[in-house]
Amino acid sequence: MYELAIIIVTYNSDSEIRKCLKSIIEKTHNATYEIIVIDNNSADMTVQIIKSEFPKVKLIINKNNIGFGAANNQGLRESKSKYAFILNPDTELKNNAIDVLYNFMETCRNDKVWCAGAKLFDKNDVPEILENRPRSLRLALLEQSFLDRIFKNTWRKLFYIKHNPQLTVPIKVRFVCGCDMFVKREFFEKLGYFNEKYFLYFEEEDISFRAQRLSFISFIIPQAEIFHIQGQSTRKNLEYVIEFRKSEMEVLGMWYKPYTYYAIKWINILGTAIRAVITLKKEFYGLVIFYLHHKREKLT
Repeated sequence: MYELAIIIVTYNSDSEIRKCLKSIIEKTHNATYEIIVIDNNSADMTVQIIKSEFPKVKLIINKNNIGFGAANNQGLRESKSKYAFILNPDTELKNNAIDVLYNFMETCRNDKVWCAGAKLFDKNDVPEILENRPRSLRLALLEQSFLDRIFKNTWRKLFYIKHNPQLTVPIKVRFVCGCDMFVKREFFEKLGYFNEKYFLYFEEEDISFRAQRLSFISFIIPQAEIFHIQGQSTRKNLEYVIEFRKSEMEVLGMWYKPYTYYAIKWINILGTAIRAVITLKKEFYGLVIFYLHHKREKLT
């Protein structure tokens, strides 16, 4: 049996998957591992590349795009390893990151540590955001008033924590980015896997809230380094922006206090309605309708 299952969900990833898989094979040596790729009905050459160039990869092909969380759950249930590494196809190992994360989990004496992540870099070799702060009224106002674009650098410093280039020791975090989650399978099973109501975005935050309720801990290990090549690109795509907002409301409704949920909901309704009028895009009108009908789910 393998010690580690590396799980990658693809969707039209032919420009990325080759480099991702090559970097894993070339730079991972400590743990015995299998690679499981779940393809969400790609229309490009993703599947053909994997079949022809990486025949040892276990490939699951879905007839429909079932979403990030649901596809990762497929891979997790397919594997029987001690650990699972949930990795995005738009990543590339900068060093032996998987070995570093594996060694950390194997030697860590804290039995509450359930997840670890690497230090992420963008395509220009600049450290990416380490951890999102909680959603807040100030952040919602900035985003919906367009001030986030006017004062881009300032607001990111206020609302996000960045990697410290000098960081040399593991750091405890609220949650690890969903693009590189190295997890103990037994903990993941206790938490009930990803919530499949999230089609895209916020899956890692949702499951991390569940982990925190059980006093489980997550860490970033700075010695593990990974390029996250396309980390910011989807924000420019309207389809992905809408999925982001839908998932945002789900996590707010489940895990945040009622006044935070309702305040951000109406801020988002107003901001999205203004965008709908300005752009005349029907997708924004649809998002407004979604906001109006969305109900807060009581946490049990």
